[in-house]
Amino acid sequence: MKKKLNKMIPMFKLNIKKWLPVIEFTVIYVATWLNLHAGLIVGLLFHIPRVLQKDERS
Repeated sequence: MKKKLNKMIPMFKLNIKKWLPVIEFTVIYVATWLNLHAGLIVGLLFHIPRVLQKDERS
């Protein structure tokens, strides 16, 4: 069981990176649909870590 779990973990990490933009779009869309200002704030909250990561790489 433990060997099976260890093999699945790297695959799971790749799937998270693949699905993150879809999840981000869905969350922002629903927040905007409920309240325009909430959608903008949630969008900023998703955008800030990306900007910080780009600054660290430079």
